[in-house]
Amino acid sequence: MCEENGIEVKRAIMVSKPNMNRRGFATFQQYWPELEVFCSAPDTHFLHRPAPRHRPEDVVSQIVGDLQRIIE
Repeated sequence: MCEENGIEVKRAIMVSKPNMNRRGFATFQQYWPELEVFCSAPDTHFLHRPAPRHRPEDVVSQIVGDLQRIIE
């Protein structure tokens, strides 16, 4: 959209869940290597429940799955 409207983007801010920061950053590097990217997430420990129905084991499973997808 920016390119279509002649807007040059030099920096981007990515806001996500804490466990998605690395994957999101890797995605930016893959698709937009020229951008300076800043990643942000809520300041929480990954074992704290992000929602009532999520157990710490669920969060760990998500992190392992994200890492596997980055490697692939």
